[in-house]
Amino acid sequence: MTASRSPEELSAWLVDWIANELSMPPGGIDTARSLLEYSLSSVTATILVGDLEDWLDLRLPPTLVWDFPSIDAMTEHLTAQLGSGAETGAPARADAADAAQLLDNLDAMSEAEIDALLQQFDAAEAR
Repeated sequence: MTASRSPEELSAWLVDWIANELSMPPGGIDTARSLLEYSLSSVTATILVGDLEDWLDLRLPPTLVWDFPSIDAMTEHLTAQLGSGAETGAPARADAADAAQLLDNLDAMSEAEIDALLQQFDAAEAR
């Protein structure tokens, strides 16, 4: 079962991850601001979701950053999901809208971004 995380823990983890990724001080991250305004690439957003899944031991939709673009919105969503007793290891349910959004996001990525993403997945599987 997923360890419960408080909203403060979730928010702090996300702030630290974003600050580290963007080489910014954590105090410079506005949790109400859209992460897309911080110029997060599609690849980075996908890596964030993967790292968050690992930390929470929970399957998350690959479109999480687009569906809940601020740290505050993600924290609220994740708190509700964790509070509902969402099962860990269960396959993520993707409906047609999620699949269409994922395909749109992939279409928007450059070949270099896709190659970098595939390299990240290969590296993660090798661990």
